[in-house]
Amino acid sequence: MQPIIKIATIVGLITEFFGLIALGILGHFLRNRPEFIDEVIREEELSQSAQELVFWMLDLLGSILGGFVIFLGVVFVINAVLFIKLINERFDEETQHKVFFYQSIWGGINIAFNQAVGIAYLISGLSGLNIKKQKNNKEI
Repeated sequence: MQPIIKIATIVGLITEFFGLIALGILGHFLRNRPEFIDEVIREEELSQSAQELVFWMLDLLGSILGGFVIFLGVVFVINAVLFIKLINERFDEETQHKVFFYQSIWGGINIAFNQAVGIAYLISGLSGLNIKKQKNNKEI
């Protein structure tokens, strides 16, 4: 495995981990707001029902983010296992190709949510697929 692929994969995993932590902190913050945020909302000239709606929306958003954290946490664990094995070259060529393909797909999806992770995984995955393609062309 080429160094650029290893570096891009490691950067992607580290960035994905810190993004997951930040998302978890934000979700927790929205669900368990400090008192000063509640006071700021109450000081606004909003009706009681509007204030309740704002609090409900913050709770809902916190819950949605909590769900994302659980889903992305599972995906992160899967990625960490696969990509660490890929970095340590514990897969045969066919499995490496499949993992690089998965990494490229996940990188493309991640572009919408976390651009740094998406770009790192795209670089790594597509570079790995390109190396496999070049090896096959040389063998012919």
